Amino acid sequence: MDRPGVAVVTFARPEVLWGLLLLAPYALLETLCVVRGRGLAGSLAPGAEAEACRRAWVRRRAARAGAGAWAWAFTVAALAGPSWGLLPAPGAPTGVEAALVLDVSHSMLSSDIPPSRLAAARDLARAVVRARPEVSFSVTAFKGAAVRLSPRTDSPDAVDLGLEWTVPSAVTARGTSSAEGLRDALEGFSPDPGRSRWIVLFSDGNDLSGGISPRIREARERGVRILAVGCGGTVPSPAADESGNPVASADGEPARTALRAETLRSWARESDGLYVDLSDPAALRTISEALDSRPGSPGARPARRPADRTATAAFLALLGAAIRSILALPYLPRSRGSSRAAAALLVLAVLSGCSGSRLRVLDGNRLAQRGRYDEAIAAYLAAREGDEDGIVALNLATVYSRIGEGAAADPLFARAQESPLPAVAAAAFHNQGVRLFEASRFEEAAEAFTRALRLAPQNIESKRGLELARASAASSRISRTARRQASSLGTDGRDEALLSLLRKAESDWFRPPAADASESGGPDH
Repeated sequence: MDRPGVAVVTFARPEVLWGLLLLAPYALLETLCVVRGRGLAGSLAPGAEAEACRRAWVRRRAARAGAGAWAWAFTVAALAGPSWGLLPAPGAPTGVEAALVLDVSHSMLSSDIPPSRLAAARDLARAVVRARPEVSFSVTAFKGAAVRLSPRTDSPDAVDLGLEWTVPSAVTARGTSSAEGLRDALEGFSPDPGRSRWIVLFSDGNDLSGGISPRIREARERGVRILAVGCGGTVPSPAADESGNPVASADGEPARTALRAETLRSWARESDGLYVDLSDPAALRTISEALDSRPGSPGARPARRPADRTATAAFLALLGAAIRSILALPYLPRSRGSSRAAAALLVLAVLSGCSGSRLRVLDGNRLAQRGRYDEAIAAYLAAREGDEDGIVALNLATVYSRIGEGAAADPLFARAQESPLPAVAAAAFHNQGVRLFEASRFEEAAEAFTRALRLAPQNIESKRGLELARASAASSRISRTARRQASSLGTDGRDEALLSLLRKAESDWFRPPAADASESGGPDH
């Protein structure tokens, strides 16, 4: 667990910190200026005062260089979005995201939980989705590697299709690596800091690869908790392949595995999560309550968010810039009053330049990234006057979309889509496509992503969004067709018709390429 009282500094945009490397050439240039200017300063003074003049000039120049380095360092830090410490966040989380991560190794086909561990895990996962329709789910299957069978979505049909493909053949890599399953699940969460996040891990705990501790530590640092669901009995049971044939271990004997409940408990405990047994009659209620983050619910906990220190870093950067500007003024001992007045005017000019609509937009962006949406909306509304480029409308629409106010977001997206700046218009179409996808309006989302690509053909995210929207739209149509056919076939033919349609809907988008036999990761159980 993290040690209390230790202040850990984190950055929202750590890549910006590469700008600190510019301090090296800056220090070199300042050193050369001091060395060359020292002699010049002494030559301009009378002989008796030459040495004193040189020392005074060097001290002043070095202080000026230090103030410049100070200003640059804190400017970079402010742009990177520093945070340290945690502060209570007003209100409850704005929503819940959950990743359904299923172990599809051959040990999960053991029949000690009929009809099999994996089939029982799928049934419980479907029941959880039905019990919590307000939660956004993703589906990941893993063996020696992991594959995301359904991206994060609010559509139960899309989640159900993803669960249908949680079979051993969905992943070609052999072995069992729970770390890969957690890695893929963490990548599928949204960047919104105002969400409560869970990884619901269905496994028997027979991990063959190790290396899961760093993934659990990463999940804990990101505020993601693990709800481990133990699948299997305490007595070793034979593993089988998808045809029902026994699977042999490395020594040629039939492989037999049992539930490693203590291993799963330790994973859940390290992430401040929960453990539940698949055979427990209260398993569904326990999972459903954990995914309920409303105030007063069993799964709720006080919301705490990183304390944003951007304003502190920006103030320190301005302070360094003001000191450097004062030290750059001519040194006139007999005119200290005028020098001070000039310095005061310079500081006022620097501070007065940090106002206006653009600063309000930047402040709104910072607040939105921290999940403080009400304050971000207020900042954007204050900057709306004179928004000819549609930048404020784009940001405001994006925030409304994040908090689920689609009716308020769409008119603003339409305004931003008419921007004379192609980048702004393309971003408006892309963000509206994301909103429509999350609302399960897949065909409309595909149209929005298409229009975004017409303006920005090289945008990889828009291309990926378009393919996901088209795939989900096709899956939704297949699902509706399957239900109609099932109603006409009756109960006896329903499973066969659905399986046939699902096989026709199979796509290479979510399925990994076939692995070379030489890349085998060990026993597949």
